[in-house]
Amino acid sequence: MALHEIPPAFNDFTKAKVFRDVLLLWALRMNHNIGSRYRYLPPYDIPQAAKEELAVYVKLYQDWYEAFTSLFERAHTPEYRGDLLTTRMLEVHQSITRIFVSLTLPPEEIAFDQHLNNF
Repeated sequence: MALHEIPPAFNDFTKAKVFRDVLLLWALRMNHNIGSRYRYLPPYDIPQAAKEELAVYVKLYQDWYEAFTSLFERAHTPEYRGDLLTTRMLEVHQSITRIFVSLTLPPEEIAFDQHLNNF
């Protein structure tokens, strides 16, 4: 499974979870590789290539969330109400990981401001 093949919409939780798990493993590896190299540099000294690589992961998380939205909306219907807890937990996990990924490089002072809605 290639991450660039995130479907436009997930049809079931298993597929959403598998993609999320793969994204998480890649994010942890990326955080270790990029974060450890540039963790102590001021933001203006971080190479553009590192920022662009990080942007790829941020975009993948956005793509995952957009594909997940159909499951989240479906769980709010009476027929699928039993799926609501599962969708909420996947959404919370995705939000936390997206914040983690976005803060891989040394954050600027206002870095958390972009995540206020998630908090």
